[in-house]
Amino acid sequence: AGTLANIESTTAKERIVFFMKRHSLWNNLTFYYTIVYEDMIVNSNVNNLRR
Repeated sequence: AGTLANIESTTAKERIVFFMKRHSLWNNLTFYYTIVYEDMIVNSNVNNLRR
């Protein structure tokens, strides 16, 4: 599970870089913070399951 999460994390970062190159700053920031927010939700859910 950890390995898969790392792969998905790398892919998300690559998407962010790609997005930055193609879209406006506003869209880029919105996309980036959406990714970060979703990561926070997923991580908190995983942590709750581990308790």
